[in-house]
Amino acid sequence: MAKYKRINASIDIIRAWRIQIITTDDRRSMEKAIKDFERLYPHINFDWEHNAPYYQVRVGAYEKREDLEAFLLEIKNDFPSAIPVQADIEKKELISGNG
Repeated sequence: MAKYKRINASIDIIRAWRIQIITTDDRRSMEKAIKDFERLYPHINFDWEHNAPYYQVRVGAYEKREDLEAFLLEIKNDFPSAIPVQADIEKKELISGNG
């Protein structure tokens, strides 16, 4: 058991959850979504990726899907297409509870 704990403690990245607020092939739309998100939720981290031809903006970092549900409901008022997605996330980024 001690060996398992030691190995697990050394792993910095886990499979967890984020909320994807937009997927678009228009860079300007992506940049507008980021500006809107930063204005509305300045305390929540975000990241974006370009997986040609799409830009994807993902926010938050949650260990369990149920941890993001309350924030997902809130954020859908401003970003109706927001969906939960799995991602490889550093443990130090994880948010507990409602974000």
